[in-house]
Amino acid sequence: MLRIDLIALPLCFLAAMILRDGGLKLAAHYGSASYLIFALVTIGAFSMSDLYRAAIRFIDGRLLSATALALGIAVLCIYRLIVFSYVVTSRIRRRSPRSNRARFRSLIHKFVPFRI
Repeated sequence: MLRIDLIALPLCFLAAMILRDGGLKLAAHYGSASYLIFALVTIGAFSMSDLYRAAIRFIDGRLLSATALALGIAVLCIYRLIVFSYVVTSRIRRRSPRSNRARFRSLIHKFVPFRI
């Protein structure tokens, strides 16, 4: 378990740096040794305070499956929000009075005898 944490903690720290800055600029500013030192200090502090053993004891398959389910639901909700926002903004842009309506008219408007 310690070996996995020695690999996963630096990767999570690297991912946090990339997400914070939006690129590798901030992550590259720190050397690769800083990520290893971060993992060693974190695991050492958790081991000395017995938090590491307490946290590992409560992790089981049921907890991991519940976390994966919650993460999947969160991703679906975010996806639906993005799609809904895209549709709403496209409709607002389409119906905006300042837009060039002639450019957005479809072929069906040419055949309708009255104005919509």
